[in-house]
Amino acid sequence: MTAIDHSAKGVGPYPQFICTPDVKTVWNRVHLDVRPCPGDDLKAEAARLRTLGATAIDLGQNDVPWTVLADPEGNEFCLLAPG
Repeated sequence: MTAIDHSAKGVGPYPQFICTPDVKTVWNRVHLDVRPCPGDDLKAEAARLRTLGATAIDLGQNDVPWTVLADPEGNEFCLLAPG
């Protein structure tokens, strides 16, 4: 993930996935956690992120209250429960 974009309503920031020609070769230096707004539907937010190019991944996290996703370049981030 190489950029952060603010929504048109001024609420955000929301991730913007931008592909680059570089191949991921090491673990991320920064780990991003995304927490939806209170009252947002976690499954709907995960679906929205997947439409932007994210994919669900399993890192062996078992039964946890968050979802691990990766951007199109394979950079992992967590989608937390709404705050």
